[in-house]
Amino acid sequence: MPENRLKDNRSMLDAAEDALRELCEPVSPPKRTLDYRNYFCARNLDNTEVVSKNEPRRAALYAAVAEYGRAYSHIAHELAAAGYSPREAAGIQKEVAYFQELQGELQRASGDQVAEESAPR
Repeated sequence: MPENRLKDNRSMLDAAEDALRELCEPVSPPKRTLDYRNYFCARNLDNTEVVSKNEPRRAALYAAVAEYGRAYSHIAHELAAAGYSPREAAGIQKEVAYFQELQGELQRASGDQVAEESAPR
């Protein structure tokens, strides 16, 4: 049973990674934070119309980042047992952290975070 769980968790992680990569494919190289901001927010953040128009892109990215993080958390302590090399495991951990940080940057740049923080709890 644990082997099936590991296999399923690895499949979930791989699928989440693929979905995130596909979503980010249109981002211009070299795909640094500014390139992501330009694509998912706007080149000119003062252009609120473009920032607003790109909200569905950001929402899709936020969902993909959350799914990638969830999938990673299900298998993080068992990456070696799931067949990932130490180098692959370190790369995945670094990539998950990068995209979570990028999400925060985009939320701040677009003003999405302000809306979330001011929402009633």
